[in-house]
Amino acid sequence: DAAVTLTGIGATPQGMILKGALFIVKDVLLDMWEEELDANISYMKGASSDASCSWHIDPSGYVYEGVISNRIPGVKVTVSYIPYDENDDSFWDAPNTENAQIWDATEYNQENPLFTDANGCYAWDVPEGWWQVKYEKEGYETTYSEWLPVPPPQTEVNIGLTSTATPVVENVEVKDGTVVIKFTQYIDPETFTGVVLKDANGNAIEYTVEYSKDETDIEGNVFAKVFTLNFATGTYVGSIKIPNTVTNYAGKAIT
Repeated sequence: DAAVTLTGIGATPQGMILKGALFIVKDVLLDMWEEELDANISYMKGASSDASCSWHIDPSGYVYEGVISNRIPGVKVTVSYIPYDENDDSFWDAPNTENAQIWDATEYNQENPLFTDANGCYAWDVPEGWWQVKYEKEGYETTYSEWLPVPPPQTEVNIGLTSTATPVVENVEVKDGTVVIKFTQYIDPETFTGVVLKDANGNAIEYTVEYSKDETDIEGNVFAKVFTLNFATGTYVGSIKIPNTVTNYAGKAIT
């Protein structure tokens, strides 16, 4: 599509000649565009009537731990597939994993496996069939996606990995009227109960708990790393006991 804006052209002979020339240019451009469109359509359909079009559609997404904002870079992601069999009428009913194989991405000028980027993201552009992604990184449990049909496009294959490490208390800060407890991993707030604060005389200190509800996993479950215990100003905290019933996002107890 070509657009030309002209000003100051009247009904003079010169103006009429210029207008005529512009119409000729426009016709030439339209002809060129139509020829290119026809060529692209012909290419997609194939040079012969028995040629087929191989569609390429992403399996792509991101990898995280605990909450979706906590992305994991450097995860090794390997995609396996079951090639589409046009002679199998039941092909799309369920994946026949006996025919699964590691995808040779070099045929499509891509790489397999890949490693997630700084934002924990990965992506391929693959032909039709069934696809499954494997996720590996030291310090995390190896995880697999479900077998996914392509098409439709699979652009939200987002996976949460579970750390093999045990969650522990990273830091405790006691200020006048508050105790701030930070963990090494995201904790399930529903399990953050039974924490005991005592004063210098061994008496229990009553408190209320605050934490951010802004961090969730892909299912909308809230997890938090930092918990603030508020109590009466001027109270001296002599001891803090955190029970091992407090668990992380994966149900693993703290130590």
